[in-house]
Amino acid sequence: MKVTTKYIIWVLGVLGLLFSLLWIYIDFHEVYGILSGKLINDYPWGNVASNPWYYSAPTIYWIFCFVSGLINLTAVFVITNGMFYKRHKRMIIGLAITVLNFLILLTSVYLVEQPA
Repeated sequence: MKVTTKYIIWVLGVLGLLFSLLWIYIDFHEVYGILSGKLINDYPWGNVASNPWYYSAPTIYWIFCFVSGLINLTAVFVITNGMFYKRHKRMIIGLAITVLNFLILLTSVYLVEQPA
């Protein structure tokens, strides 16, 4: 592998790591807010036409955020492992996990925004 390719993979790995850490914080903050009762009144729960499916109930929402946070946590472990042991394939796999998780989130929101 060329030196420039290694640097590109390293930079993408660091960006993926930072992005995953940000989403872990956001997801687990939402889980804590819902479970503690602080954020329950801040969302329009139920089958509102403009809401994604995971806003149908607080329980579904915190489970969705928790699973998303765990997936991003897995990506952080894989990317970090690839960085410490200089395994570029692991960094790419961790970055792919991050991107796929984010695309699934965007797709679930996009499908709601489309008219029937």
